[in-house]
Amino acid sequence: MGKEGFEESKEEKKEWPEFQEVPTEKWRSRAWAEAPSERPQPTPEQKEEMNREIIGTGKLMNESGCWWQLDGGFNVSLLKGEYVGVHVDVDISVERRDLPKIEKYLLEKGFGLFKVNKKKGPKKKLWRVGAEDFKYEEGWNLRFIPIDEDGRHRVDPNIRSIEVAVIERDERGKYSGWRGTPLPEKWLNWKKIDFHGVPIPLSHPAKFFFYKMWFTRGSKEDDKGGYDDRDIGEYLKLNVLTEEDLRDIQRVANQVLRHYEENYRGNFRRISEKRLKQLRDWLKSRTI
Repeated sequence: MGKEGFEESKEEKKEWPEFQEVPTEKWRSRAWAEAPSERPQPTPEQKEEMNREIIGTGKLMNESGCWWQLDGGFNVSLLKGEYVGVHVDVDISVERRDLPKIEKYLLEKGFGLFKVNKKKGPKKKLWRVGAEDFKYEEGWNLRFIPIDEDGRHRVDPNIRSIEVAVIERDERGKYSGWRGTPLPEKWLNWKKIDFHGVPIPLSHPAKFFFYKMWFTRGSKEDDKGGYDDRDIGEYLKLNVLTEEDLRDIQRVANQVLRHYEENYRGNFRRISEKRLKQLRDWLKSRTI
């Protein structure tokens, strides 16, 4: 990777408009006012828009020459072969060691690296950063966003923005998660599907389940309902998770829970145990 890529990025950054307003009326046409208990069914126009975003993201990232993988709820729809509902964002993973190369490539394609705060309305901001500073920070999401020649956000008809998770590695080069929790390397490789002629690398089933199991968005209670719960239910029906996946998820979840602060542990443990029981029961039902 080398430092020269990071130094180059810092030099370019001098000309950037660092903080920008979010053009909310054009930012996310599929945005929900509140997280729903289930995903709304998409209109024909929304289906076309989601198709364009997946195709556009696939072409953009495939041509980068770097590893990437589709994350989030789109995995459910693409595996099923039809949309299970409206997906607001396209989520992907990339490797941190590839970020200098990705940043340079995206700049040539008219995209920049940004942090976007999680506030709503006029308080939402875009923060332009370089590869070195493209790191998770509480209250901010990481995104690849279209930019114009002046480095300002522009509206792209095919890719509004791409939400990004960065794959971290420890000093030995091993895949690691929150606070250095070791994660299985096999989670970074599964299979690709052809989506309208564009190869899309999907998340490994265990990786998808592991990251989805902690969320309860759209739920009126801590561990009941919500569209994350329904995404998991739809995903289980696809019969791609195995007993080996269950063992891996359980092992990693136990390691993560040991790291959480005492005042959060009970809530996360209750949610994870509910989801793991859901997976165990589903696997058991397949063998009966």
